[in-house]
Amino acid sequence: MMNPNSSADVIIVGGGIIGVATAYYLAQRKHGRILVLERSFLGMGSTGASVASIEPLAMFPTLAALQRRSIEVFQHFDEHIGGDCGFVPLTLAMFVREKELPAMRAAAAVGRAAGSAIEELTPEAYLARVPGTVLDEIAGVYCSPDAGFADPVLTLNAYAEAARALGVTIRQHTPVSGVRVEQGRVVGVDTPQGTLTAGQVLLAPGLWLDPLLAPLGIASHVSFLRHYVVTLEMPPDAPQHSYLDAAFDFYMRPEKSGGLCLIGTALDNPQDRFEDLFNPAIDPPGVTQEMSFTVWERVVRRFPVMENARLRKGYTGVADMTPDRQPLLGNLPIDGLYLAAGMSGIGFKMAPGIGQTMAALLAGDAEAAALLAPLRPARIAEGQLLRPKHQFSLIA
Repeated sequence: MMNPNSSADVIIVGGGIIGVATAYYLAQRKHGRILVLERSFLGMGSTGASVASIEPLAMFPTLAALQRRSIEVFQHFDEHIGGDCGFVPLTLAMFVREKELPAMRAAAAVGRAAGSAIEELTPEAYLARVPGTVLDEIAGVYCSPDAGFADPVLTLNAYAEAARALGVTIRQHTPVSGVRVEQGRVVGVDTPQGTLTAGQVLLAPGLWLDPLLAPLGIASHVSFLRHYVVTLEMPPDAPQHSYLDAAFDFYMRPEKSGGLCLIGTALDNPQDRFEDLFNPAIDPPGVTQEMSFTVWERVVRRFPVMENARLRKGYTGVADMTPDRQPLLGNLPIDGLYLAAGMSGIGFKMAPGIGQTMAALLAGDAEAAALLAPLRPARIAEGQLLRPKHQFSLIA
């Protein structure tokens, strides 16, 4: 029951795309007074550093369903949310070797079952459509027109504006230092301005999860992985698809304005300690020249025309990774306390679907609870990790 004397009916901790989208969908459901608390400014964590690629690749039906819902929102964003998310439709091409074909076919089957258009091509068939690509070690190409990219800042701002229009309160520069629990039930959160009370609390703080869960005796099981984005100024005849390369471990897409492309990769060395992310001696935050040239060399091996590109300044971001690289979505073992974290680098592309479904879960929707059951946070401690029979590389 909603308490008129509380600060809010629902407090959402975290002003990234997941938290703000969930706030919007809760307000759309008229689920009481919604308060979003952001420790700094909206999008200052993983959202702001996202490459924001959108595609239907998924190994499990729940994820495929969330992505299908999200793709439909991105494709018709003004109709669903209002405003501009910067979405650009762009075919995805994913290159895989022989050993990765079973995983690709399994993912394609899951995606098709959810309603996404996915096609498998031989290297020869792809080269007939897009010549100039070197596919010597590639055994198959996964293509989908249900893909593209958006602008993460525009998307977040549009959701925030739409949420405010429905009565959501968003407080920036309001860090949460703890979660208040009484008799096994959440009652609010602590901030520098004092305790704020609510009957439901959703934790969507991205990288700042451990300091909130540890005092409650709950392990997050989240580690942190830095991803690196190299920016190249493209030659006029550069490839114009969005790419995932399982063999060379990079993803690539052009920028909306043209002329530039973003190439992302990651080193498979997640940091277990949150504080290591802020220690340059352990985890340097920038893209070094050595790494830039290493990534560029991989791209040139796949697309020789990119040898004529020019290197521009890159950037880095951090992904919150779970042991099975699947999100943690659902309730925690404290009444009224929910979690949306551990996005493992795929949160932005699924944010509309996650926001819709988490809002439904908080509103008591049994269908949402059933859909999210495989992603429940408790699965890690239970040893019920979501491990597909076949797996791709880190980036894929």
